Amino acid sequence: MRFLVLGLLFFSGLANAVCGLKDAKVVSTHRYHDGWIFVNFDKSINCDCPQKWRLAFKDDSNNMDYVKSMVLVAYSSQVSVNAWAKDNVCSVHGNTAILTTFQLN
Repeated sequence: MRFLVLGLLFFSGLANAVCGLKDAKVVSTHRYHDGWIFVNFDKSINCDCPQKWRLAFKDDSNNMDYVKSMVLVAYSSQVSVNAWAKDNVCSVHGNTAILTTFQLN
């Protein structure tokens, strides 16, 4: 029963995700002057955006301190991650999807 509940929670979190990637490594990050933090991966994302190797999130977004910490952990330890965007809209600078889910593997 516990595995069923855990499985449902995991898949319900992914149900809101439209595009992203699995089992990738963070290769770099950078922050623009406008507050967007870009996370670059070693694999391409399946979002329909010109920038195929990154997702972004706003530095002042709610609850993103945890994501910032996890991105740094993933980068420094080179563990695999899953990262997803909730929509396929390339709304960050017209070329990047917004990161909404970030999971360490």
